[in-house]
Amino acid sequence: MKKTGSNVLRWWLFLVPVMVAGCVTPEKVVWDDWVAAREETAGVDDGETLPALVAPSQETLVLVPGYEVGSGAVVGEGFDLSMRNPDFPETHIAEIHVDLGSPHHQLRVVWRGPLAGAAPVGPWRSNPGRGKRDVDCDDERTSNTVDSYCTPKGVFAVAGFSDHLNRAFVCHYATWVLHAPRYIAIHSHGDIAMVPRSEGCIRVTADVAKLIHNNALTGTTLISIRGRWVGGID
Repeated sequence: MKKTGSNVLRWWLFLVPVMVAGCVTPEKVVWDDWVAAREETAGVDDGETLPALVAPSQETLVLVPGYEVGSGAVVGEGFDLSMRNPDFPETHIAEIHVDLGSPHHQLRVVWRGPLAGAAPVGPWRSNPGRGKRDVDCDDERTSNTVDSYCTPKGVFAVAGFSDHLNRAFVCHYATWVLHAPRYIAIHSHGDIAMVPRSEGCIRVTADVAKLIHNNALTGTTLISIRGRWVGGID
């Protein structure tokens, strides 16, 4: 009887990692990984029409120091541009669409340029701001309030890039939606929960964060944040 129990335990220990691995989508490492994945899903269409975007006034754009309109990300030691497409900046991410609707808070991108047809577009799951207690992040004006913990609704232009967040070094490949004074970015995070949990930033998996960071342009790539927000956690 002990031998049988031991055999069952061994089989269980073998199956658990296999079952878990089967539920996880492997992260992409280089640009060609994304191209191959796009080819596998060619022709797939979820039927959603993305809204036309009107660029915000350049006068309201607060850029990350060291960046100017039309420039791509520059990385430091320990970071890289291996997901940048070979035709950059001619081919680049022109639009990033974030839907705050639960539970997936889906993020999609639109490309411009000769290689746009081979580039990945999503959707990918994200995680937005949770909002402070008694704060309605579904209201656009409220969502744009400093220290609300809301992901701001509206259309923005990429304000620049960072290798990581200064307050959270584990959050890598930041693409800034707003820089000072709100500091809202799209960045990597290990917790992409179904319920809003961030303090206003948009969390995505590491490979998606790096793809956006490597292929967007400061002041040129537009970010649309819309959809019905449903409260997160305190």
